[in-house]
Amino acid sequence: MDIIYPFIWAFGLCLGSFAGMSINRYQRIYAGEKINIISPSSHCPHCKKSLKPMMLIPIFSYIYLKGKCYFCKKEINKSYFITELIFLAVTVTLIFFETSILNILVLLLIFCFLYILLITDYNHFFLPIELNLTLLFFSICSAALNIHTNITHALFGAFFGYTVLYVINFIYKKFRAIDGIGFGDFILLASLGALYGVYSIPFILFFGSLFSLVIYLFKEKNKENYVPFGSGLILGAFLIFFLIEIELLRFI
Repeated sequence: MDIIYPFIWAFGLCLGSFAGMSINRYQRIYAGEKINIISPSSHCPHCKKSLKPMMLIPIFSYIYLKGKCYFCKKEINKSYFITELIFLAVTVTLIFFETSILNILVLLLIFCFLYILLITDYNHFFLPIELNLTLLFFSICSAALNIHTNITHALFGAFFGYTVLYVINFIYKKFRAIDGIGFGDFILLASLGALYGVYSIPFILFFGSLFSLVIYLFKEKNKENYVPFGSGLILGAFLIFFLIEIELLRFI
């Protein structure tokens, strides 16, 4: 088993690199740039030169380049390095808690999508639907592996997770004539319901609302006074994962 750990660490770091790149690109997409996640190839945002393979090695390339572009010597955004460190820490944590390699890989993928959604929603109130749907798929896969719940509870969790926010928003819209909750939040809660099971939804909503309140109190206000509820739900989901692992919560 020990011989596989370096490959799991490498996988986690590559996901961290992907997450950092995706966050940057979604920010640029949100700003109106005509790019996507896979095109154009990775390049310096300052001089626009394409990066060589050796410059894409997570963590080590940043250290080797001393945090500066190889070509123009402009500073590389530290968020890439921080994100890769976070993913390394999460990978080590999952190895500690989980014994199944397949479970670790699936949970790393789920964490990757949750992390990207967390940051994009916090910064731009934006939950990309392709990430949301991919997260839902892997959440159902995790249930098929019985990681946190079973497939029956996962499917009911996805259905009720989507429905509860849809109904709340429907009622709100009847009285205020505007949406109170974004469509992306419906899919996100469906994904989290699939991840932890139908009985987890009250806990996700409770913790998610608490985190959203904290974000609202400390985040700089926008002119529309929006709250990144998706970010709150994701932080609540992370807390639930911790509570499950230390056996304070259990849904099956």
